[in-house]
Order: sequence, then structure tokens, then C-alpha cells
Amino acid sequence: MSDLTQDTDSIIAMGLREGPFYVEVQRGDLAFTTDCELAPFDFLKPRDPLLTSVPPGMYVVGLDIGPGQYKGEPREDLFCFWQRLNDFRGEEDSTIAWGLPGEEYVVEVAPTDFAVEFHCPVEKEVVNGDASAPIDGGKDKTPTPTDTTGPHAVSDGSPSPQVVLQVAAQEIIDDYNEDRSEADEKYKGVVLEVFGEIARVKRDDVQNIIFHIEGGPDNVRCNLAPGQADKWTRLNEGDRVVVVGTGVGKNRGPWGDFNLDDCTLNPPSG
Repeated sequence: MSDLTQDTDSIIAMGLREGPFYVEVQRGDLAFTTDCELAPFDFLKPRDPLLTSVPPGMYVVGLDIGPGQYKGEPREDLFCFWQRLNDFRGEEDSTIAWGLPGEEYVVEVAPTDFAVEFHCPVEKEVVNGDASAPIDGGKDKTPTPTDTTGPHAVSDGSPSPQVVLQVAAQEIIDDYNEDRSEADEKYKGVVLEVFGEIARVKRDDVQNIIFHIEGGPDNVRCNLAPGQADKWTRLNEGDRVVVVGTGVGKNRGPWGDFNLDDCTLNPPSG
């Protein structure tokens, strides 16, 4: 709300949701009112296991559900609207993609999506193993100190794309916190050699590593390139690694990971 008059003009945004939901209260809001019990986002922990039978509602990727394909069927009593989200602001640019299907449908939830909203029940399609394992890189409230002054790698020496920029994982998040537009210009679509300390390793349907970032909750997430699965098995929390991947950008919202795609382990340059 923009003021306390309770007039319709004072309402900045409102919603009436079925199932779990999230609300982003922004810095310029004067007040917020609800008839529901809410918990601060920073206090939430990933579900274990993550949901695979998903009722209507809003779900954070990595906190409530994992990335993958979700299959649904239209129902006469429900509009089966769905949307993939960058954040919970409710603005036009908050939506990555949406649909209102009239027949059986599949929604592809990407690791880079911040959240997803379903108005009809969906089921996750299991591929190559357990779809319900929690996504590493969920909300870690007890980070360990790390040194980001230089690379010390666990590496297999595999060839990698031509590196354009060498950078510490911590520096990427610091740059985004300072100026998102400038950071996008610097990192998006660029082949990066990123070094830092591993906070988590995820080894199920979408394999990735999460770099530790001082202060959190944002992370640098490195999504595994094809053919690298056997090399990922040697990695553990606390290892210092150097990876090469292409910068995708940083998710919007209160939990905004910077994503690297097609990552390979790489020996440190220089």
C-alpha cells in the first residue's frame, strides 16, 4: 500500500492465490496487509524432498521444486494458467514465459528460473534418477569464510572455450549488487573463467556446483556441460575450483543466483 487511507488508489498490488504463495514487499511500499500467516523468505529452508507432485500455487526453484519438465492436464473447473518467473514483483518483466493450455501440456522449468506458478496440479517427469532430491544452492544461512584472492583448482585439464574474462565468484555478485546493468554488460554472454570455493555440489538430474559467496543469500551457480558428469564426482564442499562457462545473468528477486552454463573444470590460467 502507498498510504493508510484504504482507498483503492492506495493499493499498489494485490492478489488472491490458491495454494502456497510469495509476496515481495518493496522498499518504496508504505504498508502491507494480509489475512494469511507469512514467514520471511530468508528463514525458509529447501523442502527435503522437493515436490514432484505439485498442487496449484507458487514455488521457488531450488526451494520448493527442482528444474525439469512438469506435465499437466486441463481441468473443466480450473484455468490451467502457468508462468515462469524472474521475481515476485508482479511486473511485466517478472514473467519469463506463460501459457494457458487447452490440452495436455508440459512446462520446462529451467535452473535459471527464480520461481514458477501453476494454477492446475502438475507432475514432474523423472529422467535418469530421483527427481525429488533437494537443489543444492538453496538458502544456506551458515556460510563458511572463504578466500577469493586467487585460483587454486581441482581440475582435469580438459580443453575449454576461449576465456574472455577471469574473475572471482565473489566479485561477480559484488558487481551485481553495485550496478546490475553494468554487471550484465560485463558478464552476460561472456565466456568466463570463475574461481572460488565450493559451497555445494549437486549430482542429480541437473548437475551443478554452487560457489560460496560471503554474506549471501545470492550465489554463483555453475551448470554442468554435457560429458562432464564423471569429473563432477570428485568435487566436494570446500574445494577451491576454477571453471569455465558462459555467463547467463543473475536471477531477479530476493534470492538471485548468477548462472554459468556449459561449465567445465579448468586449470587456472597464468
